[in-house]
Amino acid sequence: MRIGMKGVLWILSVGSSITWIAMTAPACRRERPAVSVQVRLNPAQVLPGQVLEMQYRFETLPDFRGIPYDGYVFVHFIDPLDTLSFTADHRPPKSTRDWKAGEAIEYHRFVFIPDYLYPGTYRVVLGIYDVSGTHPRISLQGPKEMSRRAYQVGEVEVLPPPLQPLVRYVEGWYDLEANPADPVQRWRWTTRRAVAQLLNPKKSARLYIELDSNREAFKDAPQQVTLALNGQPLDEWTLRDPGPVLKVYPLTAERLGLEEYVTLEVRVDRTFVPAALGLGSDARELGVRVFHLVLQERE
Repeated sequence: MRIGMKGVLWILSVGSSITWIAMTAPACRRERPAVSVQVRLNPAQVLPGQVLEMQYRFETLPDFRGIPYDGYVFVHFIDPLDTLSFTADHRPPKSTRDWKAGEAIEYHRFVFIPDYLYPGTYRVVLGIYDVSGTHPRISLQGPKEMSRRAYQVGEVEVLPPPLQPLVRYVEGWYDLEANPADPVQRWRWTTRRAVAQLLNPKKSARLYIELDSNREAFKDAPQQVTLALNGQPLDEWTLRDPGPVLKVYPLTAERLGLEEYVTLEVRVDRTFVPAALGLGSDARELGVRVFHLVLQERE
């Protein structure tokens, strides 16, 4: 993946769990877009396998002349050995081509920290670039230019993993699989009913679950997904979206209980066998494909 960027940067505040960074693009040449951006990282310390929330605010300044392409925001995490570890690249919700002078574009995204990362401080490098390669990256003023108009916008500390596993896959789960083209993308298929146990923080927390299914197998009638937490209903919905669906549930300490682990049950109303439907050679009975399953204390 490539990198590109815009914004000048200075740290507004650094707390024990939150880091604010602000950037403003230079007005060095009139044809350059003039944009400021703030990025909030929360928390500043995470365990492997947990979630980092990134809040973005891009603001165009009065002398903004426009961006002549549909820009892609790159977000790269550089490990302590100065190697690209993983990425969180994305398109902003409003195309950069449509940005107007004097407006603010705000949004947030969740980044799942890979569970295989080594402990240490990871630098976050951010920018905007033209996917086609036709236009150069946007020049920015910042505390540190890494290379080719790519700028460091903050740091996140990955802590050593706990002695107990964050998730236990108790029953109804297949082995972990990965995308050969992108090993960071990993998942487990469920059967009709799957049970997992998640390490209980015993404080207010959020439950994150990202999943999808095979739309070809259920194109006539989508699957129904049901979640239960500690034996009590949590949610039920129809899996209609074309891509992975991320669900986030705020939970109180009382709802989590006092046990060391919280029990989550995932059910689907129907399963499928890919080989029986002409969708490959896989003869397993499959429910849904779960990419991420995290229970994390709320900061």
